[in-house]
Amino acid sequence: MDLDIHFELEFNLLVILFLGAVVVAAAAALARKTSIPSPLILIVVGVAVSLSLPGDFTIPNTSELILEGVLPPLLFASAVAIPAKDFRRDFTAISMLAVVLVVVTALSVGALIHLLLPDVSYPVAVALGAILSPTDAVAVGIVERLGSPPRLVTILEGEALINDASALAVMTTALAAAGLSEGHVEISPAGISILAAWMVGTAIVVGLVVGFVGLWISAKCHQPALGILLSVLISFAAYIPVEALGGSGLVSSVVAGLIYGQNATKHIPVRNRISQAQAWETIEFLLEGAVFLLMGLQIRQMWEDHRGGLNDRLGTIMIAVLAGLAVLAMRGVFVAPLVKFMQVRAKLRLKGRDKIVEKLDPARSAKDSAVTKRRRRLADLDYLAGSPMTWKAGTVLTWAGMRGVVTLAAAQSLPMGTDRRPALLLIAFFVAAISLFTQAGTLPILLRVFGMAGHDPLVAARERDRIQHTLARSAAAHLNDPDLRRPSGEPYSQAAIDVVSDKFALDLNVADIDQHSQVNGEAYYESLAEIDAMHEEARELELLTVHALRHELLRARSDGVYTSHALKEALDELDAEEISVTLRRENEEQVR
Repeated sequence: MDLDIHFELEFNLLVILFLGAVVVAAAAALARKTSIPSPLILIVVGVAVSLSLPGDFTIPNTSELILEGVLPPLLFASAVAIPAKDFRRDFTAISMLAVVLVVVTALSVGALIHLLLPDVSYPVAVALGAILSPTDAVAVGIVERLGSPPRLVTILEGEALINDASALAVMTTALAAAGLSEGHVEISPAGISILAAWMVGTAIVVGLVVGFVGLWISAKCHQPALGILLSVLISFAAYIPVEALGGSGLVSSVVAGLIYGQNATKHIPVRNRISQAQAWETIEFLLEGAVFLLMGLQIRQMWEDHRGGLNDRLGTIMIAVLAGLAVLAMRGVFVAPLVKFMQVRAKLRLKGRDKIVEKLDPARSAKDSAVTKRRRRLADLDYLAGSPMTWKAGTVLTWAGMRGVVTLAAAQSLPMGTDRRPALLLIAFFVAAISLFTQAGTLPILLRVFGMAGHDPLVAARERDRIQHTLARSAAAHLNDPDLRRPSGEPYSQAAIDVVSDKFALDLNVADIDQHSQVNGEAYYESLAEIDAMHEEARELELLTVHALRHELLRARSDGVYTSHALKEALDELDAEEISVTLRRENEEQVR
């Protein structure tokens, strides 16, 4: 009998997981056709299913699953993908939004909640304010899909990376101040400061160690399937020990992701990187869809747990509306001076651009540390000049600050003894749901009205041409290097060099490269045909050249002289070329 019940539970779970995956996939397909963000569709479906379930059917609390099982890999994956140099360039703005604004929002919204619900203590109200403070990554997907300025995308993405952890840290310290933390021990303000420093410090240290160790292990692994598993384990390896030590595991996962993503191209085999990118895309798709579906499914349970009458529940919803407006207003009040500060700072920094240009000595080697430093400073200034923060960008930055799944999951993690816990859960749900539907639903319209949707094709084409010219020069210098040798120590034959030169369109003189922006298609395919007929020597040299060009692009990425999007495209093309050559070599070896 027990075996039959166990089998039935497992079968029902399998059916639920299958149906959930089908709903997530269907919502994504519908979103593509209707331009409605898929999270909104999933929330509506979840609410509809929740209201149609039998009365005795309950949806379990999924807060621990989301906070401990879903967020670490999602934040790790986002940190891996974010352009590190752009993150560094706007780190001041990102940290202000992700940390300072979270604290300010928690304190101010907490005061409002305490005023509207006097029986909720101020520390608990601050905890709710912290719960309502983190933004959701839905906005990032919308602005990125519509081709908005990359700088705006990076700021929103960086904020979403950090503010989940900072909000949970503020919530934890507020609950500790209320005597609702583990052990129910109240701590002093000085103790709270020490606790916050410990949470962040341990997270950074462990994240750095796990990131570099995980990168080293992954670099030694040449099996794509094992590499995927390792990358998933790294996100939890950074999270688990920090949480056990009382730190912020989410910050640790983000730090590990930044280290891993910044160095993966240089150290991890290309097949592993491509396999991991594809696997993580699927993982993110399923996990993000599942959490929004779960968010909708929670509504009936929270509504029933609020045991007051209809008027009490409607009053709680009105408090949620006021809290949501307060959160949005606080963001607007904070973003306006922040944008002005960014404008003034950029203007002051750009005044020194000419002096930096004057100090750049063309006769000095590009590898000189002083030259490298000035080139990076110059690239940073060009980035600021090319992507100014305008009032339109500030408006979008404000409106894109919508709340989501983390708000609901954090609210559900409130201890059972928390003042007015059912009401606080309902407030958190409606703040998140209302902000998602009003802001996510209208954000595309706002972007189009402001003319901030869509890439400029001419700018993108010029950037691609610049990169191609740089690669052409680099390949020419590499192939003409008199010290170029095969692993055996013998020089490469002129025939092999000619074939690889044709492959990379290097039949042009280096001095004439700037006058050419396109490669003759017929000559390109003739070169391919020649390479296919060439000896192993040509393939070997081609791989060596690809590695040299990748090194050049990574140096350019470090200097920040090209946009992150254009560099990623160029690196992806080199990865594809390396895989193509490697497969041809393997096929030839099998034939032989």
